[in-house]
Amino acid sequence: MLVSGVVVGVALGALIGRSWKPLLDANVRFLPILLGSLVVRAVAPFADGFAYALYVAALAGTVFAASANLALRGAVLVAVGGLLNLAIVIANGGMPVDLSAVAVAGTRMPTDALHVQMGDSSVLTPLGDVIPVGIVRNVYSVGDILIAAGGFVVPFMLLSRKR
Repeated sequence: MLVSGVVVGVALGALIGRSWKPLLDANVRFLPILLGSLVVRAVAPFADGFAYALYVAALAGTVFAASANLALRGAVLVAVGGLLNLAIVIANGGMPVDLSAVAVAGTRMPTDALHVQMGDSSVLTPLGDVIPVGIVRNVYSVGDILIAAGGFVVPFMLLSRKR
């Protein structure tokens, strides 16, 4: 979600013709940790026995890096969204997915080790993957939406500064 938010933020900022310089000059603290967390998150579904641990590490790294950059507008959204996702993933041994939301979105339950079917024993269920988004045929969590929004705001606001 973070990457898609950033891509849209950069694209829209560029579309309105703002300068790239503030984006290129931005002082993003712990950028290697943030980028590493994104790579780990992308690799996690394919890591079989290590998938869950990598998922938790990626979320923790994202929360850490975002929290270190609260001076950047939008970073707080990424930090809070990541923290919400981290909490529910740890509490449930994976991200709980609501099967009725999956049906509404017209997709299937993920089969990786990062997601678990939401059930009676699931906790913090409103924070799980409960938001169907039919246009992309996926189900998202509140944390995912916050992360994407923050990922959009950070580069967009940097690109939107006057030249």
